[in-house]
Amino acid sequence: MDIQIKNYTFDASLKTITFDDYVTIRLDSVRVITNVTDNILIYNFVQKGRGGTVLTNVLTLEYDVTSMDDADDLQIVYNDEYIKATQSDQQALLTELQLKADLTETQPISAASLPLPTGASTEAKQLPDGHNVTANAGTNLNTSGLATEATLTADLQAIEDNQTDGSQKSQSVHSDGTLGQLISGVQYVSGKSGIDSSTNSLQTITYEHHEIHSGSAYTLSYLADLANGGVADILIVTPDTTKYAHFVYDVTVESEANVKFYENVTATAGTAIPIYNRRRISGNTPAVTVTHTPTGITTGTTIIRERQIGTGKSSGGQDRGSHEFILLPNTKYLFRVTNTVTTANQISIQMDWYEHTDKTIDATTTTTTVWTNLQKK
Repeated sequence: MDIQIKNYTFDASLKTITFDDYVTIRLDSVRVITNVTDNILIYNFVQKGRGGTVLTNVLTLEYDVTSMDDADDLQIVYNDEYIKATQSDQQALLTELQLKADLTETQPISAASLPLPTGASTEAKQLPDGHNVTANAGTNLNTSGLATEATLTADLQAIEDNQTDGSQKSQSVHSDGTLGQLISGVQYVSGKSGIDSSTNSLQTITYEHHEIHSGSAYTLSYLADLANGGVADILIVTPDTTKYAHFVYDVTVESEANVKFYENVTATAGTAIPIYNRRRISGNTPAVTVTHTPTGITTGTTIIRERQIGTGKSSGGQDRGSHEFILLPNTKYLFRVTNTVTTANQISIQMDWYEHTDKTIDATTTTTTVWTNLQKK
């Protein structure tokens, strides 16, 4: 028989209802549960999102009741198979459940019992005379800061007198006075505002790629056939300036070899290795010098990279995030590849770098937008 449970413990924060008169309950016997205080259906075995689980005599609700109060009045309908219902009892309960399922049951609410918030407007606080308010500009309002019609007319005339053609214009001007040009509706200063000066296209390439376009990127290659235990030494010397070399390398070997990259070495330059500007039309030359087979070498102990390369493998690469070094200025570096097999070993070394002075934010070098043409003809 379906009965209404009167003895229960509701814990809203845990979303649980304990059936105090039972040691265990059956989930399929829980029919419907309504929070009468809030007029919300919180459990219905046939409604998605309003089910639950049972452990002994505790029902854990699926519906979120954490905002409710433990003291809220719940109407719990439970089918107790040990109690037999009369036909009239069953019909009355089914009618009540149908009203709740259809959300047509009316809950009595008394407006008189609801407290008004602090400061709420009541009939006693209304203004007389239909809320009409008379403002006396001479005594009630401070009008000293209000613009008069004459003041507004004068201001508008001053603005009009400042125009050359009735409208304002924005013009890009570089700090050296170079005016911007208009291309496809966009003003820019050629070569100084993120536009590739050779193609007039927006720069969407990587920065190191842009350095190739600007004529600041360089490359070299070196091949050697190393005998048993043979060594290929390359000396790299950076200039004593703030134009830093952003350096990557790539080494490919026929058989196993060891690669070491030393910093702060002592050596005398050997034979120059040809260096090529990667923008072939550019006349720029590198500040870094590179020679092979240097003499008088003292390597020291600063090894900034060491790799053992397997047969037919390579070390380094063009991924700058993993392999780029920004070399110290006025410093000698030794790049050494050692053959670690007893047979001849052909090696191939490629070095790439661009030379770059760090940018600083300075009012004298940034492009600013100024208002021009504001004087009357």
